[in-house]
This record gives sequence, structure tokens and C-alpha cells, in this order.
Amino acid sequence: MKTFQIYKHPIAGIEAIKVGFSFPAFFFGWIWMFLKKLWALGTIYLFLQFLIITFNAMAMMSMEDEEFGMFFFAFIFGTGVLATAGINGNKWWSAALLKRGFKNEATIQASNKDAALALYANNQNEAD
Repeated sequence: MKTFQIYKHPIAGIEAIKVGFSFPAFFFGWIWMFLKKLWALGTIYLFLQFLIITFNAMAMMSMEDEEFGMFFFAFIFGTGVLATAGINGNKWWSAALLKRGFKNEATIQASNKDAALALYANNQNEAD
């Protein structure tokens, strides 16, 4: 079971966000951030992606000279950037929803996002 935070907005609807590591943020970085309307963070990560590509190109050239320092730095930098997105992605998305007027309605244990939303809807129907 996973833990989900349920956020509700009177017009925009309901969102369920998993608590913990975000694999989509880790693997897709700035693309995921733009899809979640995290514009500033997405722009920063897009810039960092260009830096990673540049470092990787420089690392490949340095490997031809049998110097692995630049390659190691490029690998550590790229991994660190992606890990930071994965670790903090869901927290950043939650904070952005709160700024956009969503309210944190509930914390639910469920196997996936759809199950969490269904449990929340069922609990709301029982409360009415």
C-alpha cells in the first residue's frame, strides 16, 4: 500500500499525489514538471538538462584523452539532478497545488492513484 494526499479544488477537481519518491519526475524531469504546471522548476531543470548534455559531450571528449575526471563529474552531476527531482517532485507538486487554491482534504492508503481517488469518493458519499 502507498500513501496518497488528496487535494480538492472547487473548480479544477481532485488530485491524488503519492507521498514519497516520484519516478516520473526522476525519469522525465522538466517534461514532468511542465505537465504538472511547475513552470519555474521546469525551466530550471530544462537549463540543467542542457548543462548535463554539455558535460556529457565534454566527458566523451575527455575520455578520448583517457581522463575520466570529467566523465565522473558529468555522471555524478546528472544523477544528482535527477535524484533531486525524484525525491522532491511530489512535494513540489503538492506545494504548487496549495498555491493554486487546492485544499488538502485527506490522506489515504491505497494501491494506486485511481484506487485512492475511488476510496476518497466513497468516503465522501458515506459522509453525505
